[in-house]
Amino acid sequence: MKKILLTFICLCLTFIGQAQSYSLFSPDNKIRLDFCLEEGKPFYSVVVDNQNFINRSSLGFQVADGVNLNKNFSFFSIDYNEKDEVWTQIWGENKQNCNHYREMTVVLKGVDEISLIIDFRVFDDGIAFRYEADVPYADSLFIL
Repeated sequence: MKKILLTFICLCLTFIGQAQSYSLFSPDNKIRLDFCLEEGKPFYSVVVDNQNFINRSSLGFQVADGVNLNKNFSFFSIDYNEKDEVWTQIWGENKQNCNHYREMTVVLKGVDEISLIIDFRVFDDGIAFRYEADVPYADSLFIL
C-alpha cells in the first residue's frame, strides 16, 4: 500500500508545474495550433503537415502605466466552436465565399481583475487570432 501511495505522489509531483496545453486543428486537420500557459505567460505554436511552421512564440502586450498583459495569467475558460458557411459579396472576383474554420476562445485571468481573451481561428489555409483586454480601472491602454 505504501508503494502505491508513493507512486501516486510521485506522479502528481511530475505533473505539477508542467504547462497546460490546448490544441486546435484546421477543418482538414493539416494545420495544428497549440496554446499553453507556462508560469503564467501565454505561448502558441503552429504545425503544418507535421512540420513546425511557427515555433513557440509568446503572446501578450507590454502596456504603459503598470498594466501587464503578458504574464501572471491563469486559465479561466476555454471554448471551442466551428463555423461552416458560404456568404455572398455584392461585387468582387468571387461572388460566393466559403467561411469554414474551427475556433478556440481562451479566457485568461490576471492580477487586479484583468482579463485577456484570445480568439484563435484555424482555417484550411491559415490561422488568425485577436485579443480582447478587460482592464477595469483603465479607459484606454497605451501599448509599448
